[in-house]
Amino acid sequence: MSPEQAQGFKVDARTDIWSLGVVLYEMLAGRRPFEGVTQSHLIVSILEKKPPPIGAEATGIPEACELSPGGLPKRSLRMISMLRVRCSARSRALQRPAQ
Repeated sequence: MSPEQAQGFKVDARTDIWSLGVVLYEMLAGRRPFEGVTQSHLIVSILEKKPPPIGAEATGIPEACELSPGGLPKRSLRMISMLRVRCSARSRALQRPAQ
């Protein structure tokens, strides 16, 4: 559940992007970025806590996979902006000729 949805705001495509980020985190780190004993605890975790950096959870994770030093951004718009920057940087890196 995205922060916007947990707060009762209108849900749109940003929620899907946030959810994709959570799935990618889980795939790379091998654990969920947010945890809670109950559904309520999980929502509080999503709204108030930062997940550990992906690299702290698993070895061999490229630095480019870290979205931010504090983990996943709390707001979807910020995540979209950060993903655009990361994708642009990754694209430029891939276009460089091998030496």
